Amino acid sequence: MTEGLSLANPLQTFRIECTKEERRCTEARASVAGTVLLPEFLEYDVESWTTASIVLRKDFPCATEGIIANSPLRPPSSNRVSH
Repeated sequence: MTEGLSLANPLQTFRIECTKEERRCTEARASVAGTVLLPEFLEYDVESWTTASIVLRKDFPCATEGIIANSPLRPPSSNRVSH
């Protein structure tokens, strides 16, 4: 490892798969804290799906989580928004 650099803590990854016909997306999240793997699966409703982007929404009792992701036809990137 290069001196002065370290891995982010906790180590995290995610993957989102969507079905346009069902207007639903599933996010699989995983993080590692110490020696423990913490998986999580979330279902999102699709608010809109265009050639430019997919807008996802999940309502919680006290908050709403949204994800705006480039469509598969564009280079990957995403922005998370919470209200």
